[in-house]
Amino acid sequence: MENHNRPFTLSGKIYRRPNKYKNKACFPLATINHYNSLAFLLILLLTTPVIPPAYSQKQNEPLKLTKGTKQIENRLELFLSEKLAQKVKKVTGNKTYLKAQRVIWNGDSTQAKEIHTRGHTSLYYPRKSFSLTFNKKISIRNGDVSQKMKHVYALSLVMDKNYLSNRFAFGLLSKIELSGLFYAYGEVQINNKTEGIYLFIERPQDWALKKENSPFVIRRGYDQKISKLNSTRGLEKSVKNKYKKAFEKIYVAISRMQGEALYNELSIYIDLEMYMRWLAFNYFLSNGDYTDEVYFYIDPEEERFKIIPWDYDDIFAMTPHEGDEQRAAVFNNKLIFSSEDLLDKKIGLDEYLYDLYLDELKNVLVLLQPEIIKRELEAIYSELYPYYTNKEIISLSKDNYYKNADLKNLELDIYVMYQKLITLRTRLLAGDAHQVNK
Repeated sequence: MENHNRPFTLSGKIYRRPNKYKNKACFPLATINHYNSLAFLLILLLTTPVIPPAYSQKQNEPLKLTKGTKQIENRLELFLSEKLAQKVKKVTGNKTYLKAQRVIWNGDSTQAKEIHTRGHTSLYYPRKSFSLTFNKKISIRNGDVSQKMKHVYALSLVMDKNYLSNRFAFGLLSKIELSGLFYAYGEVQINNKTEGIYLFIERPQDWALKKENSPFVIRRGYDQKISKLNSTRGLEKSVKNKYKKAFEKIYVAISRMQGEALYNELSIYIDLEMYMRWLAFNYFLSNGDYTDEVYFYIDPEEERFKIIPWDYDDIFAMTPHEGDEQRAAVFNNKLIFSSEDLLDKKIGLDEYLYDLYLDELKNVLVLLQPEIIKRELEAIYSELYPYYTNKEIISLSKDNYYKNADLKNLELDIYVMYQKLITLRTRLLAGDAHQVNK
């Protein structure tokens, strides 16, 4: 077990934990990661180091949370038999296929070829997430932009505190060129009764196959297995097997090689810098569960894998999925949040790869300037405001993991998220022992 009573370092600076916190997990990531707001603000005042001027763009500009001019932009209305509507609300953990009597999107009647509940955790809550395939493309709106889709996920966000986590993460991911998925908040109704706030989002496999012209997409599962596979129509079996083999060779290489030779070998099969940037982003947001939340797709020009991050309902986590003790036994003070996957583990333990990883961590921190984080949170508040001021819609938060959402808690959580990230960013960029700002 890690000794939390000792001094700790971030990017070479040594900080001594106040005695009050000597039995807590290592600050800043874990001591206050579940919104212990008052404790966080006190520690922030006492411990924040001075950030180098090169990284201090608009560092102290306060958040401006305004309702803006946004209205509810997207609404899906499903009309089901009473028996089926009750079945959807039941907590069974099983996937349910829906035959809708009628489907309305943003006031216009449409038809859906297939609707079913989706996800894992959300199946154990009354508010379900859905996968929808429409007969014709629908137009999803997000402010001044819109996108037409036939396939869409409607995420119930039952695990997102104040409906923030996934929307915030995908917004930042787009700023560091790790995600191009289109998304927008909306409402789902079943039989004229609201199901609350949803995030309508493009399916990762559709983005890869159609927008990036990838022939082959997989979702990585636990234990380095392929949990899902999609490919272009007519792709020969021999080609699919070639790409499967390429994925497997990533894990063969890390068991046999090290250092620069390993980097060169891995780079044949995967854009390793992109993967490391994703790891760095997960560290920055303290993403507690990400091993099985990533898609690998073949870039048709480079003929190697790139990635699509997925599912950010567990950011600002106290511990990684495997727990503090197991992670500490592997990484100790390394700046990677989880040691669960073997590739991540190798990156953290191989000196050559870890040095490259720290370069990507620095890139993430430099790209995510305080002003960018600030603007993203302000935009989310504006987008959520019309839902939070609708008592019927916001009352459905009683069925979420985090209950009783309201504007006051939303504002507090946004402010605390902002201060946490700015403080962590400041600490990481303040020293040079780990060469983070070399």
